[in-house]
Amino acid sequence: MSFWSPFYDFLDLCFPQVCLVCGGKLAPQERFVCTHCLAELPETYFDVTERNKTRTIFEGKIPIVYVSSYLYFKKASPYKNLIYQLKFNNKPDIGIYFGHLFGRELKDKLTGVDYIVPVPLHPKKERLRGYNQAERFAVGL
Repeated sequence: MSFWSPFYDFLDLCFPQVCLVCGGKLAPQERFVCTHCLAELPETYFDVTERNKTRTIFEGKIPIVYVSSYLYFKKASPYKNLIYQLKFNNKPDIGIYFGHLFGRELKDKLTGVDYIVPVPLHPKKERLRGYNQAERFAVGL
């Protein structure tokens, strides 16, 4: 037990870390999302098929080698809070965390990739936000 343990325990009691999806208290090893909500992520599984909705959107408009999407976004979903926190509540680490999760799933598919290029953010919005959320996701990847 470290000297600071009681202090951190007190802080956790007063300001517990909560799941950004369900609002439940996070266990010490959890970050941003509890294990239950993480298991229920609305994943697209587009990474397992070459023909997917994301590819259809970009096909014919730009040259594509590989394209995928990690999660479905639905306005009524409690998972939208993750995007909200990342984009508008100064939580860039959420992007890195989820980029890392998706990167673990993609690591065998992305052999030989030289670059991961995030979608540029308008300079005015990036100045206002202080970071590009797509770049944070790319860092995690």
